[in-house]
Amino acid sequence: MSGDTIRLSGTFAGTTSLQNKTATKAITIDATKATFIGTLKFQSVNNIKVVGGRYDSTGGPTAYGRGIVVYKSSNLSFDKLTVVASGTDGETGVGLEGVTNASVTNSTFTNVGVGVGVTGSSYITLTGNKVVGATKDGYDAYNDHNVVIANNSCSGSKPQAGAHPDCVQLASTGGLPVQSDIKVIDNIATGMTQGFTSFLGSATGSLRITMTGNIINGLMSQGVACYGCVDSFITNNFLSSQPGAPHFVNLNVIGGSNNVVSGNTFGSLNTSSVLPTDYASAYFRLTGTTYKPTFADFSSIGATASIERIAATIPEPGEWALLLAGFGLVGLATRRPMARVVAA
Repeated sequence: MSGDTIRLSGTFAGTTSLQNKTATKAITIDATKATFIGTLKFQSVNNIKVVGGRYDSTGGPTAYGRGIVVYKSSNLSFDKLTVVASGTDGETGVGLEGVTNASVTNSTFTNVGVGVGVTGSSYITLTGNKVVGATKDGYDAYNDHNVVIANNSCSGSKPQAGAHPDCVQLASTGGLPVQSDIKVIDNIATGMTQGFTSFLGSATGSLRITMTGNIINGLMSQGVACYGCVDSFITNNFLSSQPGAPHFVNLNVIGGSNNVVSGNTFGSLNTSSVLPTDYASAYFRLTGTTYKPTFADFSSIGATASIERIAATIPEPGEWALLLAGFGLVGLATRRPMARVVAA
């Protein structure tokens, strides 16, 4: 099945999983017409591309607390996902743990706890994503190396009790190698959220963190922060407080050594205004010039994968119960008609 495109349709309930599968050429799972209630789980897989689909990240006994979860896998990409938490206990939209070379792009996460959470992974790219109405964070990266988080947005955050949400939050755990080579570039955060932060956690710091070109137009104090960072660049970020903000949006680079902090702009926006939530429009408002992305993509699967053969037919959900079992993708598919997916 290497190089094939598999098209899914219908509603899949419970946990649907693909395990122990390696493809010599990328297998594309076209889930544009599929809805997943529970979790789509990947474990020990290589060379998989997922395009589209609607996912529920509501917590539950069979949901893993994530719409999509990936363990110990490599060479994966997820594009054009729609993730919505249907209840009040929304958890993570996409969770990557122990993953090498993966990307999440052009996806929308609504009412989730966290949009994308990355742990113990390397060569990860998160670009072009939108998190709306999160109760915790937008994008979390813990104990990771070689990560690009660029041109994403966070808006409409609804913090749960006791939460201090961040649009992008980085951290390291004691006893493990500190996080390194992470680029947080050209993202935008608006509303009741902190901006772009790298915290100490229980470790001693971070190596080679780049935070540049980000826009925070918020209501909370930590706009851009890098604690215990070494050999890092905190440059050309825009920081402003929204009208009536209880806190001044700050830049905090505390501890660490050999960091470059320059070109950051404070309060350049008229305080009676609120910036647009898309980066390009906000950038134009702030600078008067057209935004041109400059970030690099660590993930290579999108550029190198090729599709040799398209599946001739689109099976009904009942047929997938048989096909997926042979493929190693195990789940329960219902015969309910699929609800129309509306892009957020």
